[in-house]
Amino acid sequence: MHPCSLLMENVLGGIGAARAKLRPARTVVTNAVGERFEVRRGTSEQGRDELVKIEKVGDGFVVDETPDTELARVCSGLFIGAADAAWNEEGLHSYKITHVLSLVPSFLLASSQVKYHLQVDLLDVPEQPLRQVLVEQCAPFIDQARSTGGAVLVHCNAGISRSAAIVIGYLLLVTKGLTLKSALQQVQIARPVIKPNAGFLEQLEALERDLANGSVPFFPGHPTRP
Repeated sequence: MHPCSLLMENVLGGIGAARAKLRPARTVVTNAVGERFEVRRGTSEQGRDELVKIEKVGDGFVVDETPDTELARVCSGLFIGAADAAWNEEGLHSYKITHVLSLVPSFLLASSQVKYHLQVDLLDVPEQPLRQVLVEQCAPFIDQARSTGGAVLVHCNAGISRSAAIVIGYLLLVTKGLTLKSALQQVQIARPVIKPNAGFLEQLEALERDLANGSVPFFPGHPTRP
């Protein structure tokens, strides 16, 4: 065999061996509202690629196919959940929800139980600023519900990151002496799947520091102990 042919055969053999050792790759895309989809190659009836919605939980991914209608009670008058919870008319009536805070764009809410609906466009990306919307919009809305004897549901798409970050931030703002760790645990007890993204956690840590040193005033809110 010609030396060049032998060299090419060895190179191709090495490439094939290396390729066989590669781990299967997954393609995951995120749309403008923070929803994640896995690309399934050639799985449709026509042999085309399909997008399957997924939600990140812990360190892995699970396919999100079951409606998540739970309204999880964090403390008196404050509930957290996924978008499905805001469409759970029975749950809204059962918990006497008067206010709904939607942290997703263009969310349509139709409920005879809910009197007030605030929509705040918030993306589930680490670069999304939290403090201004938390202090100026979300915290006053949440406290309006609780201080008037009502109850508020805070939800995003999956009830994992955005809603958790806002609820935790609210707890820090209205409860002197509450640490971020304790606030996180309080919300996790109510809804174990919560996991604010890394950028949200960094912003909450900064809020905790600024509240402790007095550079940010506490919000004159309702007590938040469970």
